[in-house]
Amino acid sequence: MTENKSDIDWSAPERRDMVLEAHLDTLIYLTTNLFVHLPKQDALSILDATAKDLKLDQLESAGEDHTQRYVNAAREILKRAAANVKASD
Repeated sequence: MTENKSDIDWSAPERRDMVLEAHLDTLIYLTTNLFVHLPKQDALSILDATAKDLKLDQLESAGEDHTQRYVNAAREILKRAAANVKASD
């Protein structure tokens, strides 16, 4: 049985955490798989744009523990991906 979108309480902590985890999984997938097929400068540009699009500074100012964990994890993923791209040749 599929849940109706209107039946989901997205403000519930377990739902919110599930969504944040899904975002992190997607970010990890993109940074580990997609960027190996791009020229170095393109990959770095995309990583930079992704960091800006995620608006991590705005999320961080929300001050909630789960959001802070997401922000820290996303920053670490992007930092490692950039280091891997720079190191690849």
